[in-house]
Amino acid sequence: MNLFNSSFPPPPHLPPKPPALLISSEGLLKPWLDQLEARLEKVAVGYNSSSFNIYIGRPAPDLSQFDTAFSALLLDPAHQQTINFWREKATDPVLRRRLELFRRTFIEAEVSKAAKISEARNHINDQLIKYQPQVGSEKLTRSDITEILRTNPDRQRRRQVYEQALSPLSSRLAPQVTGLLKLRNAEARRMGYPTYADLHLELLGLNRASLFGLFDRLAALTEAPYRAFLEKSQQELGLDRVEPWDLHWLADHKATLPETAFQRANILPLVHDLLAWFGLQPAALPIELVTKDIPFGGLCFTIKVPDDIRIVSNPRDGYPSYRTLVHEFGHGIHAAYNRQSYFTFKRESGIFNEGMAETLAYFTHYPEWLTALTGLNQAQVCQYRQENNNRRILRLRNLLAQARFEIEAYDKPEADLDRLLAEYEAHYLRLPLNLTPRWAAISFPTTHPIYRQNYILADLIAAQTHAALNRRFGPFFSLTPPERAGVFNFLRDNYFAPGNSLEWTGRVQQATGQPLSPNDLIAELGL
Repeated sequence: MNLFNSSFPPPPHLPPKPPALLISSEGLLKPWLDQLEARLEKVAVGYNSSSFNIYIGRPAPDLSQFDTAFSALLLDPAHQQTINFWREKATDPVLRRRLELFRRTFIEAEVSKAAKISEARNHINDQLIKYQPQVGSEKLTRSDITEILRTNPDRQRRRQVYEQALSPLSSRLAPQVTGLLKLRNAEARRMGYPTYADLHLELLGLNRASLFGLFDRLAALTEAPYRAFLEKSQQELGLDRVEPWDLHWLADHKATLPETAFQRANILPLVHDLLAWFGLQPAALPIELVTKDIPFGGLCFTIKVPDDIRIVSNPRDGYPSYRTLVHEFGHGIHAAYNRQSYFTFKRESGIFNEGMAETLAYFTHYPEWLTALTGLNQAQVCQYRQENNNRRILRLRNLLAQARFEIEAYDKPEADLDRLLAEYEAHYLRLPLNLTPRWAAISFPTTHPIYRQNYILADLIAAQTHAALNRRFGPFFSLTPPERAGVFNFLRDNYFAPGNSLEWTGRVQQATGQPLSPNDLIAELGL
């Protein structure tokens, strides 16, 4: 399956032109490019720092000033013409790589940094952050919603939360987010793309038809075990049918680890314990953790790579919160061990960022680790892992629904998007059609458009990487301390340190010995 494009052809709006700036040689181009990257990094640090402060409720400058500064640098015709001209002419491989990454950045900036679009995005995001969910007279946090749907045995309570907590926000924001989709489409079409989704996927190196082929293959392979999980759950609990507010509770109440092993107060020390297995000193890492309720399970802000990284999280008791925090530390370690000096080489694809976070999180799947930490015997851990596969398959199929929905929402943003999402959820999750407004209350379409397929591909990266690590080193938790340090050094040298100086698909192939494929994930899930 050729999931990834082998090249990134220039779009029709950016033909090579003689440079508007008087740069007549590669020797003159390099210091000019260094200066441009330094200016961009300075703006990015300000933007990232302000975004972090906004999320945690601290005073912060308006993001629009940073968007304006980005626009001045990235939408300057002289800058674009110079880089696109030299991209065809430069001979130095490192310089050619920098110029190619700039070309992709320019294309994305035509959309993301357009004034109307960035202003609309920031305005909607501000409402997302400040919204207080409510059911009746009871006020909730985003974390409360997740926990109720995951752990509360009261079916009517789950239904109330599902139908009422976020639907007012989604109904209010839907026209605004739809308008944002249309603005992005207009810019993408001006540049010769059918939709913004097509533009964004191409910049990720993805082939839309092959991506949907991967979706179909994963859906087909998981269909039988997923249906068996639904039917068994329905019979055991005497349900007439499984509804959307049942799904996560059904998966989580069976795939459980003792919460006494994952008390909220102990979650950060446990994460540090896991990092110490690699020979790392967690206190010496440039990673700050702040506890705050946010619209995500966790969020990592790479303020300045590799020196200033901040994680926002609001952990609860239980393994899911622990795993989420390990995932966020995966982002942080990926950034902390980037050894590149150029700003373009510090910025990684969202697919690979998520892949590195999942690669660390996958270490918490190992039976030896689960047995040692929880006190369960081997039979109990085996039973947990079988039930947890149901939860992972549910997550995978939910991501298929969300990713497919958002890509196709750009094909017809004027359509009834509540119905479109409900139809894809009914298809992939085998649920009754439920039209509760919810799509616009999720931050992804606003702040991280066309992103959720990255989590599916991240699972492929993590599964394939761990299969390669086990072949090369053996079971991680059975290794000696020097051998475990060798595992980390392998990840650092092959994945983290090169940054975006190398295409991430090539790094995966070099580290694992084969191009990225779903085969190891399929094997791991027993499909």
